[in-house]
Amino acid sequence: MQGMRRPVILLAAAAVALAPAVPAAAAPLGDVSPVNLGSLGDWYSGASGLNDRDQVVGYYTNTSDMNKRLAFVWNRGKLTPLDAVTPGSFAEAKAINNRGTIVGTSVRASGMVATVWVNGKPSALSNVESSANAINDRGQTAGQQAGRAARWDNGRPVTLEQLSGTTLSDAKGINERGEVVGVCQTPTSHVCTWDRLGHVKDLGLGIGAAINDAGTVAGIDASQGGVETWHPAIYKHGKVTRLAGTPQYYNLVTGINNREQVTGSYGNRAVIWQRGQVVTLPSLATQYVGTSGSAINQSGHVAGSTSGEIPPNVTPGYPTLWR
Repeated sequence: MQGMRRPVILLAAAAVALAPAVPAAAAPLGDVSPVNLGSLGDWYSGASGLNDRDQVVGYYTNTSDMNKRLAFVWNRGKLTPLDAVTPGSFAEAKAINNRGTIVGTSVRASGMVATVWVNGKPSALSNVESSANAINDRGQTAGQQAGRAARWDNGRPVTLEQLSGTTLSDAKGINERGEVVGVCQTPTSHVCTWDRLGHVKDLGLGIGAAINDAGTVAGIDASQGGVETWHPAIYKHGKVTRLAGTPQYYNLVTGINNREQVTGSYGNRAVIWQRGQVVTLPSLATQYVGTSGSAINQSGHVAGSTSGEIPPNVTPGYPTLWR
């Protein structure tokens, strides 16, 4: 239920009240099929988050300007648009919990603000420049506010400590214990975690993306130097374990579940890392040049995107669910 970009990204929020979800048994490694979720727009769209009910949230556009995004939720085959805090403005949904509450961002006259959607109705979590990136089933939200990593407990802001010399920070993921992971720039990027009291811990150079309920972190290890050596990794019990594959700039980690299945992108393909392997997720059509994984649920299902050519010669992309 969590997601990320590179290196510090400031983004989006939404909701649908439901009883607690019971995840299905995990699919065998790589044994998933892609589903095109369709689009409400006529240009590009993509999925950013999903929950254990396979409800998916994301964005779509009606123009080649990727800043003019609109939010959606997909549930049981139906796409529903989500309003921004300011009606008619732009928004992006980033994550959805098992209660159907969605978080992300909306654009207002004053700038971008962290947003939560409850039963489809948006409200701002902050009155200053901010974004919401992840939410747990307790309603705790992780993101950033005024350039600093932030957590909101059911709408109430909680102060998170900063590393000495931090210039920017962003919280990317949160688990059911309220522990947060993200990135701190000092100005070099560090994987940071915050405990339930908001105390910060530095895990080393890199970018933190997601954290599961055991406190295992998924992210990018940058301890070996420049971006060409960035490597997908998990951080567990004080140890960094690099995942399978060759380090490169285009590696991207976005999610981890309680089975320590990790998703993201390897090169320009959506993948799952599990049991020491990296498995490329299947693509629907050969004319699309890339896929990316954005989030993974407890069943090992992945939400992400299938994309076309680079603008201006764009083949429209679409949100994809691998299950």
